[in-house]
Amino acid sequence: MVSTVTLAELRAGFAAEEVPTVWNPLLAHLLSSPDFRVEPVDADVAEAAGELRQSGRLALPDALIVATGRLRRAQCLVTQDLELRKVKIGISIKEPTEFLRSMSDR
Repeated sequence: MVSTVTLAELRAGFAAEEVPTVWNPLLAHLLSSPDFRVEPVDADVAEAAGELRQSGRLALPDALIVATGRLRRAQCLVTQDLELRKVKIGISIKEPTEFLRSMSDR
């Protein structure tokens, strides 16, 4: 599953010239692949994220992503965010390479 907030954060990382060649195909894949489902921020996610943010340990985008994962029972959170890896969030955290290795071991 992919949070809509993750989509926003991914998109923000692309330069304008990369949008047609990299971002648009990536987005199309995430939206159409049976391996992914995009999860919106609903009222339950917003409330849970607010509680996480109130604790002061997470920025709001991270809190929204973590809350989505928790409420949708994600098995892990894949991130390169070193700060997020330092916080106990109640979900297993994996780096992208670690996640890919675990997928290939199946």
